[in-house]
Amino acid sequence: MKSQNWNCTSINHSPTSSVKRLILAIIFFAFGIYSHQAYGSILHYEVKVGFIGSGKLSVERIFHGINDYSLKIEGDVKIPFKKIRYYTLSRFVESRLSNSDVTKHINGELKDKTTVRFQQSVYHIQIDDKKSQLKDEVSYTVAQLYYREPKGIEQIFSEKFAAFCPMVSKSPGVYELRLPDGIRSEYHYAHGICTYVRTRLMGQTVEFKLSS
Repeated sequence: MKSQNWNCTSINHSPTSSVKRLILAIIFFAFGIYSHQAYGSILHYEVKVGFIGSGKLSVERIFHGINDYSLKIEGDVKIPFKKIRYYTLSRFVESRLSNSDVTKHINGELKDKTTVRFQQSVYHIQIDDKKSQLKDEVSYTVAQLYYREPKGIEQIFSEKFAAFCPMVSKSPGVYELRLPDGIRSEYHYAHGICTYVRTRLMGQTVEFKLSS
C-alpha cells in the first residue's frame, strides 16, 4: 500500500509564530463557515439507478471547532424488491481523519460495516469481523469529495474499504476514483463543490445530481 507524502514543520513556540498560527486558524475557520453558509448546511443529491430505481443522498458538514469537523452522509435507494440505506460519519481533526463509521443496510438488515479509529498514531480498522491496522496518516477521504475538489490529489482513502484508492484527473473539474472492487466512480465539480457523480451498483449505472 502506498503511503501518502506529508510535509511536516517543526513547532515554534515564539510569540510571533503563535500569533501567525492563530491568524491562520481564524482564517481557515472563517472560510469554512462562509463556504458552509454559501452552499447550505447540507448538500442534497437526486439519485438515479439506471431504469430500475431512484433515491436521495445528503451530505452534511458539521463544524465542532477550529480545524475540527464531521461529514455525515445518508443515502436511500429503492430498486425492485430492495431498499438500500447507506450511512457514513467521518470526523476530521487537525486536517487528519480521526474516526469513521460506514454501514449499509438492505431491507433493514445490516450487510456491511466498517469502522476506523485513530489511536496512538495508528488507525484501528474493523471491516465486519475482520480487524487490521494502518500506520499511514489519512488526510483526504471519499467523504470529503463532496465539499472539496481533489486538485492535485493522486490517492484517496475509502472509509468503506479502509484502503487508499487511485484518483485520476480526466479533465478540468472531472476526476475518476478507482475502487478496490473494480468500480470506477466519476466526480464532477463546479466552484469546488461536487455537482455530479456517476458510478455502478448491481450492474446498473448510478447517477447523483446536486439538487440544492
